[in-house]
Amino acid sequence: VGSLAVARTPDPEVFELFKVYLLPEARGGGRAGTMLAEAVAFARAGGGTRLRLWTDTRFAEGHRFYERNGFVRLPGSRAVPDASDTWEFAYTRDIDDHAPAP
Repeated sequence: VGSLAVARTPDPEVFELFKVYLLPEARGGGRAGTMLAEAVAFARAGGGTRLRLWTDTRFAEGHRFYERNGFVRLPGSRAVPDASDTWEFAYTRDIDDHAPAP
């Protein structure tokens, strides 16, 4: 019903989230918050102090979720050379700033 991947970046204190997705019918029940909590725990256990992610500019519902959970959108955007001509926003958050919201 969903996915969320997390990996260490070249900076050992920064972990990146990617492949974050929930089927529309699976949203609203706390699954995203649970997945985020697991990612935070994984990053924290690995010595991480910051999370970052890139998200399609069209995913307003996802942006609201990230912002409710302490992520801050960084200025600018980037183009992704894919079939959809995707543009993405960057978000970042200190790991210990906020607990994930349900």
